[in-house]
Amino acid sequence: MLKHSFASEAVLRAIARHLGENEDEYGIAGLLHDIDVEITNANPLTHGPYAEKI
Repeated sequence: MLKHSFASEAVLRAIARHLGENEDEYGIAGLLHDIDVEITNANPLTHGPYAEKI
């Protein structure tokens, strides 16, 4: 899971750079986008909503 999160961060930072956006904000989004996946067992009905509570 860590490799996936770090890879997502790198990709989103590159996208931000290309778009002229804030790389830190995009990078943090990449790191945290699956913050609840292990708790929710990646259930699409709870995966996103649970992350909002964290």
